[in-house]
Amino acid sequence: DLFPSHDKEGAFDPTFAPVIRLWGFGGALNKRIPGENEIKSALLKTGMNHIYYDEANLQVWKTKPELSLDLNAFAPGWAADLIGLILQNYSIKNYMVDISGEIVVRGEKGPETPWIVGIEKPSVKYADGILVALKISNESKWGSSKLRPEVIVGEYITMS
Repeated sequence: DLFPSHDKEGAFDPTFAPVIRLWGFGGALNKRIPGENEIKSALLKTGMNHIYYDEANLQVWKTKPELSLDLNAFAPGWAADLIGLILQNYSIKNYMVDISGEIVVRGEKGPETPWIVGIEKPSVKYADGILVALKISNESKWGSSKLRPEVIVGEYITMS
C-alpha cells in the first residue's frame, strides 16, 4: 500500500492534520480546547477513503479538494532509517542520524562512550528544559519530536 494507514485499519491517517492543528500540534499555535463544532468541521476535511492511488500510472488523487496529506508522522523516521542504511553501505560503524527527533544510532560516540540524547520536558512552560538524558549505543531507534541530541563532534549527522 502507498500509505501505512491501510495496514493499521485506519489507526494512522495522514489526512488527519486539520484535527491535529486544532489541538495546537503540527505547527499550529492553538492553546485552547477546540469546540465540538470545530472538531466536526475539521473531521469533514479528513479521510483516507478520499485518496486514490493508481500504481500502474504512479498517480495519486483526492476526491475532496480541501483534503491534504501530512506525512510528517512517518517521513522523518523513514528518512532516518534510509540514511542509516546508506551510512552502513559506506561501512561507517558509528553514527547518529536525527531528523526532526527521529533518531537512529549505531555504534558509539567514541571508544566505550555511548551517544547521549536529551528528552525535553513535555510542557509549554518548560519547553527549553531537558527532562532526562539517555545514554544509547549500538543499534537504537528513538521516535519523538522532543528528543534533542547532544552537540557532538565526529560522525554525527543532523537534519532537523
